[in-house]
Order: sequence, then C-alpha cells, then structure tokens
Amino acid sequence: CGDGAIARVLEQVGHVVVSTDLVDRGFGMPRQDFLMERQLAAPDVITNPPFKLADEFVLHALGLGARKIAIFQRTAWVEGDARFRTLWRPFPPVRIWQFRRRITLWRGDDAAPKSTGGAIPFAWFVWERGYTEAPRWGWV
Repeated sequence: CGDGAIARVLEQVGHVVVSTDLVDRGFGMPRQDFLMERQLAAPDVITNPPFKLADEFVLHALGLGARKIAIFQRTAWVEGDARFRTLWRPFPPVRIWQFRRRITLWRGDDAAPKSTGGAIPFAWFVWERGYTEAPRWGWV
C-alpha cells in the first residue's frame, strides 16, 4: 500500500479498504507478503505491485478466489508470448483503462513532486471472476 495514495482515494469515496505492504512505510499493515497469503483479506484486490511480480500477483489473487482485481502496470505488460500463454489467454482482463497522458510517478514523501508527464505509459488492468471474453479497452 506504500504511503496509502491509492487506499486514501478509495476511502474518500466510501470504500472500506484493507491496506497491507511487505515494507513498513507508515501506512496499513506492514510485513504482509501478499504472495504468501493463504486467504484474502478482502474480496477485491487493488494494487500497484512490483512490476516484475505483477503476473504472480494476478495469478495468486485469482487462485485465492478474488472477485475483482485491479493492477496498475506499464502498458507494455500486454506484450510477450509467455505471458499470453500463462495469463492473458487463460485469464483475460475484463477491462484495460489506459491513461491518455503519460503520468509521472513519484514517492509520496517528495516535497516537490512534478506532474509534467512521464516517459512510460501506464494503465489499470481489471479482472472480474468468471469473465472470459476479450478485454475492453478504455481511456482515463
């Protein structure tokens, strides 16, 4: 959950949020390794996982029975034959929400964050249990 940037927005619009993180960054429940969990703390999973572990996060959440999963990830994540065979073909997302502009990511404790536009395109990838059609692509 990092510094709570995603969780706080969800709470502000009325969602009940369970926040966990492997590292203690002063927000949520620290020292919780999602990939080692045997049961979900909530029915839906919304996360910005380490990019190299995103496949494992989705597959683990699906294996635990998550109702919905939303992963913030680089748009290039859709590429690759191996990922297509292990993730996209057997478990297609219901929706991919592409950011219209490239956004800048910065640490929440940065005293002078800049929002001039980043170099990497990002999207939200969303799964819903039982969905098997081709993903719909939209923009935010």
